[in-house]
Amino acid sequence: MHLTNAEGVKAYLIISQLYKLSSLFKPKNMPDPKNEIARLRALIAQHDRHYYKDAKPKIGDQAYDRIKANLAELESTHPEISSAKSPSQLVGDDRLEAFKSYQHRLPMLSLDNTYNSEELIEFGRRLEKRFSEQSLT
Repeated sequence: MHLTNAEGVKAYLIISQLYKLSSLFKPKNMPDPKNEIARLRALIAQHDRHYYKDAKPKIGDQAYDRIKANLAELESTHPEISSAKSPSQLVGDDRLEAFKSYQHRLPMLSLDNTYNSEELIEFGRRLEKRFSEQSLT
């Protein structure tokens, strides 16, 4: 493709304007990913302590799950900052020793962070699939 000088100047001006406009759509006070991941990990550790050790949660399950989801999303976007010790990678808890373990005769089926009607309907579908031979009503 060959541009005349006038066309080249015009293309340059258009691209310059587009570049300036694109900066308007970038988040302004976006925190540094490394710092934000560290902050979220510390926040989760704090809330884990309130919930499991003190048995006095300070936030609800939905808010806690949102924090963990934000952390997992940031870590997937920045895998170079990810860690096997991150709360997004750990399974289990650090509960009080006073709590006794209990072996359930039947598997516990979790709602799996169901917070809206679509997620509840999807949970119902998973139950119907798992128990297709049985009536759930």
